Amino acid sequence: MVGRGAAAGAAGRLRGPGRRAADAPPSGGPVPGLRPLAAPALTEGRYRAQAAYWRDRLPTCRTRWTCSTDVPRRPGRAPRGATVHGSTGAALADAVTALACRSAATPTMVLLAAFHALLHRYTGQRDVVVGMPVAARTPAEVSPLIGLFVNTVAVRAPVAPAAGFGALLAEVRTATTGALEHQDLPFDRVVAELPAEPGGAAPPVFGVLFDHTRFSGRTDTLGDVTLTYLDGAATGAAKFDLSLSVTDPGDTDAGTDGYGLELEYDADLWRPESAHRLLTHYTTLLAAATADPERALAALPLAAGRTRPGARLLGRRGTFDARPGRPGRPGVRRRLGRAGRGRVAGRRGDVDYADLCARAERLGAALRAAGAGPDRPVAVLLDRSPG
Repeated sequence: MVGRGAAAGAAGRLRGPGRRAADAPPSGGPVPGLRPLAAPALTEGRYRAQAAYWRDRLPTCRTRWTCSTDVPRRPGRAPRGATVHGSTGAALADAVTALACRSAATPTMVLLAAFHALLHRYTGQRDVVVGMPVAARTPAEVSPLIGLFVNTVAVRAPVAPAAGFGALLAEVRTATTGALEHQDLPFDRVVAELPAEPGGAAPPVFGVLFDHTRFSGRTDTLGDVTLTYLDGAATGAAKFDLSLSVTDPGDTDAGTDGYGLELEYDADLWRPESAHRLLTHYTTLLAAATADPERALAALPLAAGRTRPGARLLGRRGTFDARPGRPGRPGVRRRLGRAGRGRVAGRRGDVDYADLCARAERLGAALRAAGAGPDRPVAVLLDRSPG
């Protein structure tokens, strides 16, 4: 039997201190005092109120997720899933908790705000929407039940590059609170309430997911049954382009401090090294944001120190390959090959157009590593060419 964390917690509450499995209601039998639940358990008025909230919160398809990939996206394919793992370290986990306390927020909101900031830096989008699973156990009679009641909500937050991380955290706190207050409407019905795309297709509300899971431990017992936490279902399929799962300190493998991180990604779009790099960027940005919440989002570093030659960053303009002599865009490389053997005069000798393109893209990668991005002017000092 496989269940989610909320179900495991319900199992523990059902058992209770010193309670035997035999004391629990029989499988499939009624729970004393529990009335049958309608699906969904919403009155007509509450349904309309929640539907109105989501129509106002997600009014158009401007929320479409767009991000550069290592491999072009092919329509009609079955996404292959893969995962990479990491951790924040104990000190950063403490910093997240401290910032949450100072900001009247929760650690989940701090972690989610950092994910919003990172997605903005990767895409250049200032309107970021992230999906988040919720327990959907708001009726009191549902809370102690073992079973799957999970729903998904969309957390939409505006991102201002010049504003501090604290301002983004406030936006995410408001968006998360509103989403949780309106979590009873099943997500498929939320989508049905939104305007359809041209051609009648459902709007792509989000392409990335964030999940913060809390457990009391990796194993538990229910009578003679042992409950063991699984790091992932390992289905081999990616439900979303990117899914970041965070587990609380102490809930990960022995010897790992801080929050545990698991990134599931579409292996047909990104390579493993890009997925590992994303986790590194996430922890680096999170550390800088918690250390100085007033620092502008555009100035938060993604990598410690200077980016080494050969490091690649995902960005709005595409994936740049900063290795010497290798233009990063195949289309540009093909056009340059057809352009002949033209050369450009330089102070240190002539260079061909392919090498010039490679140098320009290495410069672009270095500027991105320093925090440059769309709508942010930068000054570049270059030597004059001869003549």
